[in-house]
Amino acid sequence: MKYGINMTASKIRGFGMKKTITVCLIACIIFYLVFHFYTSGPVSSVTLPYSLEETISRRLSTRNYISVDISSQQLLDVLWAAYGYANAHRSAPLIGYDHSLIIFPVNATGSYQYIPENNSLVTHDLSVNKETIRSHDQGWPSDASAVLVVVWNSTKMSNGFFASAEAGCFVQNVYLAAASLDLGTCCVGYIESAGLRSDLGLSDDLTPLLVMPLGYPADPYPPASPNYDMMTGNLPPVQYSNMSFKEATANVTFAHHWTAENLSQQELSQLLWATYGYTNVTHDSTYHRTTPSAYGIYPLVIFVSNATGVYQYLPETHSVVELLSGDKRWEMEKTCSVQTWAADAPALFLVAYNSSYNNGDTGDGGAVSHEFIEVDSGAAVQQLFLEASAFNLSANIVSNSLETWNGATAEELRNILNLPQSLIPLYLIPIGHKTTTPIHDVAAANITPSQTMVIAGTTLDINVTIQNLGDYVENCSLTLYANATVIGNQTVHNFLDGTTSTLTFTWNTIGFEMGNYTLAASIEPVPDETNTDNNSLDDIQIIIIPEFSTAVLVLLMLATFLIVIAYKNKLGCLRLSLR
Repeated sequence: MKYGINMTASKIRGFGMKKTITVCLIACIIFYLVFHFYTSGPVSSVTLPYSLEETISRRLSTRNYISVDISSQQLLDVLWAAYGYANAHRSAPLIGYDHSLIIFPVNATGSYQYIPENNSLVTHDLSVNKETIRSHDQGWPSDASAVLVVVWNSTKMSNGFFASAEAGCFVQNVYLAAASLDLGTCCVGYIESAGLRSDLGLSDDLTPLLVMPLGYPADPYPPASPNYDMMTGNLPPVQYSNMSFKEATANVTFAHHWTAENLSQQELSQLLWATYGYTNVTHDSTYHRTTPSAYGIYPLVIFVSNATGVYQYLPETHSVVELLSGDKRWEMEKTCSVQTWAADAPALFLVAYNSSYNNGDTGDGGAVSHEFIEVDSGAAVQQLFLEASAFNLSANIVSNSLETWNGATAEELRNILNLPQSLIPLYLIPIGHKTTTPIHDVAAANITPSQTMVIAGTTLDINVTIQNLGDYVENCSLTLYANATVIGNQTVHNFLDGTTSTLTFTWNTIGFEMGNYTLAASIEPVPDETNTDNNSLDDIQIIIIPEFSTAVLVLLMLATFLIVIAYKNKLGCLRLSLR
């Protein structure tokens, strides 16, 4: 044995130490590459050379996966495109007053949380893996390499409909990111939300909305394109842009100002097809659409209003039909906001839900799930933003006053457009050509107190949301008033264009008399501000009640208790007398 060792050492010395080290390094590299290939799948996350329209056409739902893991970089590439930051802006538009989703990727090694700010993953719980959640995600999604659990954080935004629409934007981005990487995915909304919350150890204000498996599909993607055979209507055929999905994501701009140039017929054709058109990919002899739909019923209706009239998109023939003549943009916009910036866009799109479609049956026994419809609408909205980006157009979304499902604003829009009661307006999306003249414009958007009635001498938290509607990074100062009394002042530094910021004030009501108070927020105009009409907001009423009211309430409760006792005693005496 000793002889063998000496012989081996002698051979190594004869071969040369440098050469030996080189051979060992090469062997290690080869071993690593082979091992990584068999355990993690292809390491390259280079986007395939598809235009955005080709990628949209490839969109399909995958339910069967092979047992090969995707790489960490592929997962991050998908998450960046779906919910990350591109050019300081999120890849999903702001619906409501804040982004409210948390994404938990779960794989064989554990569960993680996505951090959009630096496009990274942090460990959530390594004891919770995709097998842990299998019983609550329908089972088959856990066959994929990873499962993306989309969670609504209600402390960021209280409106569940807006959160579901935001989830729809995320869903569409994941579909397209997966298609651009030859990965498969599917939107799964029929989940056991409470079970997933328990599995992940989430608090009650975190609600799982849906899951999306992500992995290598068992079947390859079929050849795909827009469905040109169905394009027999009055819109020109769809063309391929010069941008990929990844490039379009990075190029998205959220605008509040546009040039006066009208959209061309070709641009309208592209936008409408991308939002709700058909592709040539089939499933069970049915052509796919550009966006997903819960249970495959596709109950949305897309309208577009411009200077000449209001038109409805007919996907089956890729055409539009005129509903009303004349410009209705300003009337439509003013139902949602006193700010009319959206009406300045040359085209104002409306996404609506046809509640009579399929007799209102979403496939779950007849009970219409509003959340599923919101996911559908979010996917359509995201498509508008992406296709606008591919043709160097800019867009935005109007959700103000549409917080309530089928509320007063929806009724006003129906009246303006002469729509039937079965159509429920959901969102307005203005789109136009980017302005070449940058704008300075900040606005007070929302005041939300923690309560509207407060006892004198106690404190009240008040959130004020402001928007940067311009094209510059600004520094702005906000003052909050109760009637004419200053509650506080805060300054926002490096306020990014196209974003929102929520500031929290604490109002100490010591010394304030009983009565009604109007909360008002006012932003000092920034240098060269174009529009100062939206710098102030004063529509919230607060009632201060005196401190002794608490004592009075306690006395009333005590008096009520004594009356009940006395009444029971009286009944007892009455029973004795009857005997």
